[in-house]
Amino acid sequence: MEKVLKQSAVVFNDHEHTYRLGDKVLKGVTPIVKWMFPETYTDIPQSVLMKAAEYGSLIHAKCEMADRVGFVDQDCEPVLQYEELKKLYGLNVFDNEYLVNLGDKIASSIDVVCYDEKEDVWPLGDIKTTSKIHIANVTLQLSIYAYLFEWCNPGKKAGTLMVIWLPKPQYG
Repeated sequence: MEKVLKQSAVVFNDHEHTYRLGDKVLKGVTPIVKWMFPETYTDIPQSVLMKAAEYGSLIHAKCEMADRVGFVDQDCEPVLQYEELKKLYGLNVFDNEYLVNLGDKIASSIDVVCYDEKEDVWPLGDIKTTSKIHIANVTLQLSIYAYLFEWCNPGKKAGTLMVIWLPKPQYG
C-alpha cells in the first residue's frame, strides 16, 4: 500500500486551540470526551490543570522534535522514556500531530501516527502526561481518532491504538 497520508484542509490554531475549515469552526474530540466523562477532573483546581496542560504541551513538543528532527532532550526523562518505548515496541513513527476531520463536523490532531509495514496498518498513539490514565476516556478518544483516520484515508487501516504514558517521574 502507498505510504502517503491525505493532508487535511483543516487549519489548527494552537493559541486558541480551534480547528477551522474555511470559515467554519469544527468541534474537537476533547470536548466530546469531556461531555461523555464530565466528572474526570472536577476535583482538581483549575490552576493545577493549567500547569499540567503546560507541562503536557512541553513534553508533546519535545517528543515531536525527537521524531521530526532527531533531537532528543537528554535532560528530559519523559522524552527518554518515549524513545525507549519506541525501541521496545518497534514503533516506526510516520507523523506527529496529524490533522484528521470528519467533513465540517469534527477535527483533531493525532499525536503519533506510526506505520507497521509487516501488517500494513497505521498504529495511532496519544501522549499522556497525566498522573494516571483514565481508560474509558482515552479509549473513546483513540476510537474516534481511528474512525477519523480511516475516513480521511480510504483503504488504510488504523492499527493498534495506544496510550503513550509519559508521567512526571514521581508518578510512574
